[in-house]
Amino acid sequence: MAYDTQLRTATGELRSLFFLRYEKDLQEVVEVVEQKIKQGQALRSADRPLEQVTAADLRGAARHVCYFEGLLLQDIQRMTRHDIAILQESSSDGVVVPANVDAYLNLFRKLLVQQEMGAKWADARELLWQQLRAVPKVGESLWRVEVLELHKNNMFTRLEWKVTRLFSLLELCFSKEQMLMDQSLKQLKALRNDDGLHGALSSHAELDKPNDYSLIEQINVLESAFREYGRAVDIAVYAQSFEIDSVQSEYLKRFLAEMVAIRDSAETRLSALIQEETDSSALPSEYVPKVEQPRKKIIRTRGQRSLVGQVRSEEPDFPGEVVDVTDLITHRVIGSYHQHADGEWVGIETAQPPTTTPKVKNVPLNELQRDALESLSQVERTVSSAWRQSKRASEPEDMQDILVQKAGKLSELADRLDVYSNDAMLAESVYAQVVSVLKDLRAAAARLTKEGRSIRISMIKARPPTAARINYLDRQGEVNISRFDGRKNLSGARRDDFLQEYAIRDKDNQILWWAHFHYATESASSEAFTAAHLKLPEQRRLGYKALLRAASDNKEVVSIYRSVIGKELAQRLFLVLAR
Repeated sequence: MAYDTQLRTATGELRSLFFLRYEKDLQEVVEVVEQKIKQGQALRSADRPLEQVTAADLRGAARHVCYFEGLLLQDIQRMTRHDIAILQESSSDGVVVPANVDAYLNLFRKLLVQQEMGAKWADARELLWQQLRAVPKVGESLWRVEVLELHKNNMFTRLEWKVTRLFSLLELCFSKEQMLMDQSLKQLKALRNDDGLHGALSSHAELDKPNDYSLIEQINVLESAFREYGRAVDIAVYAQSFEIDSVQSEYLKRFLAEMVAIRDSAETRLSALIQEETDSSALPSEYVPKVEQPRKKIIRTRGQRSLVGQVRSEEPDFPGEVVDVTDLITHRVIGSYHQHADGEWVGIETAQPPTTTPKVKNVPLNELQRDALESLSQVERTVSSAWRQSKRASEPEDMQDILVQKAGKLSELADRLDVYSNDAMLAESVYAQVVSVLKDLRAAAARLTKEGRSIRISMIKARPPTAARINYLDRQGEVNISRFDGRKNLSGARRDDFLQEYAIRDKDNQILWWAHFHYATESASSEAFTAAHLKLPEQRRLGYKALLRAASDNKEVVSIYRSVIGKELAQRLFLVLAR
């Protein structure tokens, strides 16, 4: 490992060669340690190396890996500072323009090379740490020291490496032309600065750092993140169904694979924590060392999202605590929340300076008509693609949003074209064409909106129930909820668990789901339920814990967990029927 000086001073292609040479030597170090441990395990117990020796070997290899990760981070920071300065020469406000788009995309190609190495070696480091932790007598304490040291030095976790790679891949999903066109792949582009997605990734990453968050807090953060990841996956899958340049298509495929891997990782951990939370005999898991984080807090927002944020040290304008949620990559504040007296966390609206409405550029009529006809030609394909994807998409609401946004684009185009319908100077034949296209645009927008609603309803009815989904169907007049019989004693002689059922039927009077409310006594008020869950018809005779034990995979565990009915919805949809 004799390249430290060269790595700090070398530039250009020579620097890249030093990184490759360093990585090759590091690979040999790790392989030697792995081989040594494997040979030791093959020996008789009495002849095996001492635990301290094995631990020292693993610790040393892991520290070499950490050092290389640090060099990669430094290189990424240096590269970013240098290239951003060049980009700003063409656009001081950071906007991508024709003069700097090549440099912009090239920056992410270079970053991706380093991020790939970082993600690869973060995986290797985690594996070495797992082996170190498993060493009897000394491993657990040494593992704690190494993890704490990594975070003390502000190094990336494995997830943070993957997130930085994820967004570089996302930037490279667009060609130069698409990058400069506002409307091209708009929903996929919006993920780059999507506060919901960034907040979810940032909060998820905090769970991989030393903390003392409770089990239920971790579950809430992961469940919120899991929803955001599903939305991002749905948008990426939808984008795949349209023509993208072969080079960009490969980047989109890699972005989608990375997003799915992060989503599945969150689901796996969420499932394990849900099982642990319901099993009182299970030993608590310790994914990272437990360390108090007095300046960080998990909050639950009005939108039922759980986020990890930084507590502001002083905030004279607000009587309660204020928490800032920051972007993992840029560290910008993407959301600030104030705790009200009732304990609820509410987003703080930042006052924006008054702005004048930008003037819409007068687009020539022939150009508007061309765009309109092109958009109209895509409607059938858009609808067909949405229905196909609905069979495997994560969230019904997200599929509806995709079509609603497409409808909004058509409506916006119609509004711009409508200006010409009042132009008395138009020839009669041209005026007729404008009116006809305008009518088709309005009709297509209405159709996309209607199809979005239909897809959402169809998806909800074909999936396990959640409180939010039942709420939507009720607001749309798609279900009828009725109380079913009286309370039934489920606890025999103990008489401490009584069940009240509610049937949820569709408009054809077919039962879609059951809602189960549990009470400690037969005469307890309807509001005093001890638990409430939604059930599929085939789950009706099984309790919550039994369902979790019988779950076939992580997805089913999470679906069962999400079937819980909260107090607000319980009151509005169910308990009102008990009076």
